[in-house]
Amino acid sequence: MILSLVERISSRLRVLLKTILLFILLFSILQPIAGVKTAFGTIHGNWCGIGNRLGPGGINLPPVDMVDYTCMRHDICVHYNGIGNCICDAMFLHELRILPYQDPHQATKARAIYDTISWVPCFGPEAMLKPLWFFGQLLEDIHYGTSTPLDVLPRLLYTINNRL
Repeated sequence: MILSLVERISSRLRVLLKTILLFILLFSILQPIAGVKTAFGTIHGNWCGIGNRLGPGGINLPPVDMVDYTCMRHDICVHYNGIGNCICDAMFLHELRILPYQDPHQATKARAIYDTISWVPCFGPEAMLKPLWFFGQLLEDIHYGTSTPLDVLPRLLYTINNRL
């Protein structure tokens, strides 16, 4: 009985450690591509990423496009509901998927943000489902011929190379 308890705790601890390592990896990747001098920087426009670009007098700058506007809405949701709120992340990911994109570059950028946020841990009853959102969208992309599993890494590299 004690051994089974230790195994369950050990299994949960491994999952937690993997999640923490993934989180650290994501932010260590995002830090050098930051567009501004914040803890981890902004990766698109004025709102996407940790920290916002500030204008004169410390006032938040307006969104530069619809992707940035969606990031702004997510930041406001997190401000009122707390960091790691799964509902905020769910709404954000949904909006990223349904936006009409102006060009393929913007669509790739939004999908790279989607892929990254899908793996950042959230808190609440939906937390266990969040990684499934990523796989669900990937399966949908495969079904419609818009993406393959091998496209995830190039999207991440695209984000890094284009300093999003």
